[in-house]
Amino acid sequence: MSAEQVSTTDYIRIAFVAALCVLLFLVDVAANNAVTVTQLYPAALLPLYGMRNRTVLGASWLLAAVLIVAAGLPVSLPEHGAAFATRVLSVAMVSLVAIGLAKISGREHELVRLALVDPLTGVFNRRSFLEFASKEATISSASTTPTATPPATA
Repeated sequence: MSAEQVSTTDYIRIAFVAALCVLLFLVDVAANNAVTVTQLYPAALLPLYGMRNRTVLGASWLLAAVLIVAAGLPVSLPEHGAAFATRVLSVAMVSLVAIGLAKISGREHELVRLALVDPLTGVFNRRSFLEFASKEATISSASTTPTATPPATA
């Protein structure tokens, strides 16, 4: 699967993150800045861990940042300076979490690749070859069609 493809489980994770962000937004608006829930927005992005699609990470970051700012509108700085500062800090934390998730996911993918591929030849190493071969053997043993036919004898 390439970095740009999104699987069904990824769509579920994206929907879950969007639902968490909207839920936090609704709680924030209903509380009318009485309860600070803006610090929970970075935690709402954590289900996206392992997703390598940067467009999805960027869209989730944008959704969280816009909802943080929208929940605090209208804010007048003299009256609600602390609330404004909390929102700015929350946007900064959401940004750091999104950047961190992207970097960690990329490095984790690179570690998996290094564990499966021989660095000298660039082909699968012995361990990954045996792992893939055993999976294929399991699949072929469950199938009714033979994987190889014996050579014809004359």
